[in-house]
Amino acid sequence: AIADAIITLGTSRSDQRSLRYLSVLKLRGTDKSEMISVYNTGRNGYSQLADFLGSEQGHMIDQLNDLDPPVNPLRVDHLKQYDLVVFGSNNREFAAQEAGHLNAYVEWGGTILVFSDSRFGLSPNRKNNEPGAGDRSDNSILAQYGMQIQHDNYTVVTADASRFVTPTHPLLSGIKSFKGEGVSLIKRLGPPAQILVRGDGLPLTNGQITDGTYAITMLAEVGRGRVVATFDRNTWFNAGVGSDGTDISELDNRRYAYNVFDWLGRRR
Repeated sequence: AIADAIITLGTSRSDQRSLRYLSVLKLRGTDKSEMISVYNTGRNGYSQLADFLGSEQGHMIDQLNDLDPPVNPLRVDHLKQYDLVVFGSNNREFAAQEAGHLNAYVEWGGTILVFSDSRFGLSPNRKNNEPGAGDRSDNSILAQYGMQIQHDNYTVVTADASRFVTPTHPLLSGIKSFKGEGVSLIKRLGPPAQILVRGDGLPLTNGQITDGTYAITMLAEVGRGRVVATFDRNTWFNAGVGSDGTDISELDNRRYAYNVFDWLGRRR
Protein backbone atom coordinates (compact mmCIF):
# COMPACT_ATOMS: atom_id res chain seq x y z
CA ALA A 1 0.00 0.00 0.00
CA ILE A 2 1.28 3.49 -0.86
CA ALA A 3 -0.28 6.99 -1.46
CA ASP A 4 -1.64 10.28 -0.29
CA ALA A 5 -5.08 12.04 -0.31
CA ILE A 6 -8.42 12.82 1.32
CA ILE A 7 -11.60 12.23 -0.62
CA THR A 8 -14.96 13.88 -0.05
CA LEU A 9 -18.37 13.13 -1.43
CA GLY A 10 -21.50 15.23 -1.15
CA THR A 11 -24.74 16.12 -2.84
CA SER A 12 -25.42 19.46 -4.40
CA ARG A 13 -27.72 21.20 -1.93
CA SER A 14 -29.22 23.27 -4.74
CA ASP A 15 -30.25 20.12 -6.61
CA GLN A 16 -32.90 17.91 -5.00
CA ARG A 17 -32.27 15.06 -7.43
CA SER A 18 -29.87 12.19 -6.67
CA LEU A 19 -26.85 14.08 -8.03
CA ARG A 20 -23.86 13.76 -5.70
CA TYR A 21 -20.61 15.60 -5.42
CA LEU A 22 -17.32 13.77 -4.88
CA SER A 23 -14.38 15.89 -3.78
CA VAL A 24 -10.89 14.49 -3.27
CA LEU A 25 -8.77 16.56 -0.88
CA LYS A 26 -5.18 15.77 -1.80
CA LEU A 27 -2.68 15.76 1.09
CA ARG A 28 1.09 15.76 1.28
CA GLY A 29 2.54 12.22 1.39
CA THR A 30 5.98 10.75 1.95
CA ASP A 31 6.41 9.81 -1.72
CA LYS A 32 5.12 12.46 -4.12
CA SER A 33 5.18 9.99 -7.01
CA GLU A 34 2.62 7.87 -5.16
CA MET A 35 -0.06 10.45 -4.31
CA ILE A 36 -3.64 9.31 -4.75
CA SER A 37 -5.32 11.46 -7.34
CA VAL A 38 -8.56 11.15 -9.26
CA TYR A 39 -6.70 12.83 -12.14
CA ASN A 40 -3.99 10.13 -12.25
CA THR A 41 -4.84 7.78 -15.12
CA GLY A 42 -1.74 5.66 -14.58
CA ARG A 43 -0.23 3.33 -11.99
CA ASN A 44 -1.73 3.63 -8.49
CA GLY A 45 -4.16 6.31 -9.66
CA TYR A 46 -7.84 6.72 -8.84
CA SER A 47 -9.17 8.04 -12.18
CA GLN A 48 -11.01 4.77 -12.91
CA LEU A 49 -12.70 4.91 -9.51
CA ALA A 50 -13.73 8.51 -10.18
CA ASP A 51 -15.06 7.67 -13.66
CA PHE A 52 -16.90 4.65 -12.27
CA LEU A 53 -18.55 6.64 -9.47
CA GLY A 54 -19.50 9.34 -11.94
CA SER A 55 -21.08 6.98 -14.45
CA GLU A 56 -22.70 4.58 -11.97
CA GLN A 57 -23.75 6.94 -9.15
CA GLY A 58 -23.76 10.41 -10.69
CA HIS A 59 -20.88 11.84 -8.67
CA MET A 60 -18.90 14.89 -9.78
CA ILE A 61 -15.27 15.32 -8.77
CA ASP A 62 -13.38 18.03 -6.92
CA GLN A 63 -9.87 17.75 -5.46
CA LEU A 64 -8.20 19.96 -2.85
CA ASN A 65 -5.05 19.93 -0.78
CA ASP A 66 -5.78 19.51 2.93
CA LEU A 67 -3.63 22.55 3.63
CA ASP A 68 -5.87 24.74 1.48
CA PRO A 69 -7.76 27.37 3.52
CA PRO A 70 -11.22 25.79 3.03
CA VAL A 71 -10.07 22.64 4.89
CA ASN A 72 -7.33 23.98 7.15
CA PRO A 73 -8.72 23.98 9.73
CA LEU A 74 -11.69 21.67 9.20
CA ARG A 75 -14.89 23.63 9.81
CA VAL A 76 -18.42 22.34 9.97
CA ASP A 77 -19.76 25.16 7.79
CA HIS A 78 -17.49 24.11 4.91
CA LEU A 79 -17.97 20.38 5.46
CA LYS A 80 -21.74 20.74 5.16
CA GLN A 81 -21.31 21.31 1.43
CA TYR A 82 -20.63 17.58 1.16
CA ASP A 83 -22.43 14.34 1.94
CA LEU A 84 -19.17 12.41 2.26
CA VAL A 85 -15.63 13.30 3.28
CA VAL A 86 -12.97 10.68 2.50
CA PHE A 87 -9.66 10.84 4.34
CA GLY A 88 -7.41 8.88 2.02
CA SER A 89 -3.76 9.95 2.37
CA ASN A 90 -3.70 12.63 4.99
CA ASN A 91 -0.79 12.90 7.43
CA ARG A 92 -1.63 16.11 9.26
CA GLU A 93 -2.80 15.51 12.84
CA PHE A 94 -6.12 17.25 13.31
CA ALA A 95 -6.65 19.38 16.39
CA ALA A 96 -9.33 18.44 18.93
CA GLN A 97 -11.41 21.40 17.76
CA GLU A 98 -11.26 20.12 14.16
CA ALA A 99 -12.36 16.65 15.32
CA GLY A 100 -15.27 18.34 17.08
CA HIS A 101 -16.26 20.15 13.89
CA LEU A 102 -16.08 16.88 11.99
CA ASN A 103 -18.28 15.17 14.56
CA ALA A 104 -20.82 18.01 14.38
CA TYR A 105 -20.88 17.44 10.61
CA VAL A 106 -21.50 13.70 11.11
CA GLU A 107 -24.20 14.31 13.71
CA TRP A 108 -25.85 16.68 11.23
CA GLY A 109 -25.97 13.92 8.61
CA GLY A 110 -22.59 13.96 6.91
CA THR A 111 -20.55 10.81 6.36
CA ILE A 112 -16.83 10.01 6.34
CA LEU A 113 -14.62 7.29 4.85
CA VAL A 114 -11.09 6.69 6.17
CA PHE A 115 -8.18 4.49 5.09
CA SER A 116 -4.44 4.66 5.72
CA ASP A 117 -1.14 3.45 4.25
CA SER A 118 2.54 3.34 5.11
CA ARG A 119 3.27 5.89 2.38
CA PHE A 120 1.34 8.48 4.36
CA GLY A 121 4.07 8.21 7.00
CA LEU A 122 6.27 5.28 7.98
CA SER A 123 6.19 3.86 11.49
CA PRO A 124 9.12 5.17 13.55
CA ASN A 125 9.31 1.80 15.30
CA ARG A 126 7.57 -1.20 13.70
CA LYS A 127 8.73 -3.56 16.47
CA ASN A 128 6.61 -1.59 18.93
CA ASN A 129 3.76 -1.24 16.42
CA GLU A 130 4.05 2.54 16.54
CA PRO A 131 1.78 4.43 14.15
CA GLY A 132 3.11 6.54 11.30
CA ALA A 133 2.03 10.09 10.52
CA GLY A 134 -0.89 8.97 8.38
CA ASP A 135 -2.19 6.62 11.07
CA ARG A 136 -1.92 9.33 13.72
CA SER A 137 -3.75 11.73 11.45
CA ASP A 138 -6.64 9.31 10.98
CA ASN A 139 -6.77 8.40 14.65
CA SER A 140 -7.01 12.04 15.68
CA ILE A 141 -10.50 12.00 14.14
CA LEU A 142 -11.48 8.32 14.52
CA ALA A 143 -10.92 7.89 18.26
CA GLN A 144 -14.23 9.61 18.98
CA TYR A 145 -15.97 6.79 17.08
CA GLY A 146 -14.18 3.97 18.92
CA MET A 147 -11.79 3.20 16.06
CA GLN A 148 -8.00 3.10 15.77
CA ILE A 149 -6.13 2.60 12.48
CA GLN A 150 -3.06 0.33 12.70
CA HIS A 151 0.15 0.72 10.71
CA ASP A 152 0.56 -1.02 7.34
CA ASN A 153 1.31 -4.74 7.76
CA TYR A 154 2.88 -5.17 4.28
CA THR A 155 0.76 -8.31 3.73
CA VAL A 156 -1.72 -9.32 1.02
CA VAL A 157 -5.16 -9.93 2.56
CA THR A 158 -8.29 -11.26 0.84
CA ALA A 159 -11.54 -10.70 2.73
CA ASP A 160 -14.08 -13.39 1.89
CA ALA A 161 -17.52 -14.35 3.19
CA SER A 162 -16.05 -16.29 6.12
CA ARG A 163 -15.10 -12.90 7.61
CA PHE A 164 -18.45 -11.15 7.03
CA VAL A 165 -20.14 -10.47 10.37
CA THR A 166 -23.39 -9.23 8.81
CA PRO A 167 -23.48 -10.60 5.24
CA THR A 168 -26.83 -8.92 4.55
CA HIS A 169 -25.50 -5.41 5.22
CA PRO A 170 -25.68 -3.11 2.13
CA LEU A 171 -21.90 -2.66 2.22
CA LEU A 172 -21.51 -6.38 1.43
CA SER A 173 -24.31 -6.75 -1.11
CA GLY A 174 -23.22 -8.88 -4.08
CA ILE A 175 -19.72 -9.41 -2.68
CA LYS A 176 -17.94 -12.74 -2.37
CA SER A 177 -14.46 -11.35 -1.69
CA PHE A 178 -12.28 -8.25 -2.01
CA LYS A 179 -8.55 -7.70 -1.67
CA GLY A 180 -5.92 -5.40 -0.18
CA GLU A 181 -2.12 -5.37 -0.33
CA GLY A 182 -0.18 -3.99 2.60
CA VAL A 183 -3.20 -3.35 4.79
CA SER A 184 -3.89 -1.11 7.76
CA LEU A 185 -6.33 -2.99 10.00
CA ILE A 186 -8.72 -1.16 12.31
CA LYS A 187 -8.95 -1.86 16.06
CA ARG A 188 -12.27 -1.46 17.82
CA LEU A 189 -11.82 0.55 21.00
CA GLY A 190 -15.52 0.57 21.90
CA PRO A 191 -18.90 1.94 20.78
CA PRO A 192 -20.21 3.26 18.49
CA ALA A 193 -17.78 1.30 16.27
CA GLN A 194 -19.08 -1.96 14.82
CA ILE A 195 -17.02 -4.63 13.07
CA LEU A 196 -18.55 -5.51 9.69
CA VAL A 197 -15.68 -7.57 8.25
CA ARG A 198 -13.48 -9.36 10.79
CA GLY A 199 -9.73 -8.79 10.86
CA ASP A 200 -8.71 -11.42 13.43
CA GLY A 201 -5.88 -13.89 12.80
CA LEU A 202 -3.88 -11.43 10.70
CA PRO A 203 -0.44 -9.91 11.36
CA LEU A 204 0.14 -6.35 12.53
CA THR A 205 3.22 -4.49 11.34
CA ASN A 206 5.27 -6.01 14.22
CA GLY A 207 4.13 -9.56 13.43
CA GLN A 208 1.68 -9.80 16.34
CA ILE A 209 -1.46 -11.73 15.35
CA THR A 210 -4.74 -9.89 15.80
CA ASP A 211 -7.64 -10.93 18.00
CA GLY A 212 -11.39 -10.39 17.65
CA THR A 213 -11.18 -6.63 18.24
CA TYR A 214 -9.67 -5.97 14.80
CA ALA A 215 -11.49 -5.35 11.54
CA ILE A 216 -11.01 -5.13 7.79
CA THR A 217 -14.12 -2.97 7.55
CA MET A 218 -15.57 -1.06 10.51
CA LEU A 219 -18.52 1.30 10.68
CA ALA A 220 -20.39 3.56 13.06
CA GLU A 221 -23.73 5.35 12.88
CA VAL A 222 -23.76 8.63 14.77
CA GLY A 223 -26.73 11.00 14.84
CA ARG A 224 -27.88 11.21 11.23
CA GLY A 225 -24.42 10.40 9.89
CA ARG A 226 -22.21 7.42 9.13
CA VAL A 227 -18.52 6.54 9.41
CA VAL A 228 -16.64 3.77 7.57
CA ALA A 229 -13.00 2.74 7.95
CA THR A 230 -11.53 0.28 5.45
CA PHE A 231 -8.22 -1.53 5.38
CA ASP A 232 -6.44 -0.38 2.23
CA ARG A 233 -6.17 2.07 -0.66
CA ASN A 234 -4.81 -0.42 -3.21
CA THR A 235 -8.24 -2.05 -3.49
CA TRP A 236 -9.39 0.77 -5.78
CA PHE A 237 -6.25 1.45 -7.83
CA ASN A 238 -6.51 1.82 -11.62
CA ALA A 239 -6.55 -1.50 -13.48
CA GLY A 240 -4.38 -2.51 -16.44
CA VAL A 241 -1.54 -0.07 -15.72
CA GLY A 242 0.68 -2.04 -13.34
CA SER A 243 -0.75 -0.77 -10.05
CA ASP A 244 0.68 -2.24 -6.85
CA GLY A 245 -0.74 -5.43 -5.35
CA THR A 246 -4.33 -5.28 -6.55
CA ASP A 247 -6.72 -2.94 -8.36
CA ILE A 248 -10.36 -2.06 -8.88
CA SER A 249 -10.91 -4.90 -11.39
CA GLU A 250 -9.83 -7.77 -9.12
CA LEU A 251 -12.32 -10.00 -7.28
CA ASP A 252 -15.26 -7.85 -6.09
CA ASN A 253 -13.17 -4.72 -5.44
CA ARG A 254 -15.29 -2.64 -7.81
CA ARG A 255 -18.53 -3.77 -6.17
CA TYR A 256 -17.05 -2.99 -2.75
CA ALA A 257 -16.32 0.56 -3.92
CA TYR A 258 -19.84 0.90 -5.28
CA ASN A 259 -21.40 -0.28 -2.02
CA VAL A 260 -19.22 1.87 0.25
CA PHE A 261 -19.83 5.10 -1.65
CA ASP A 262 -23.51 4.34 -2.19
CA TRP A 263 -24.17 3.62 1.50
CA LEU A 264 -22.20 6.63 2.68
CA GLY A 265 -23.80 8.86 0.05
CA ARG A 266 -27.25 8.22 1.44
CA ARG A 267 -28.36 10.25 4.43
CA ARG A 268 -29.97 8.28 7.29
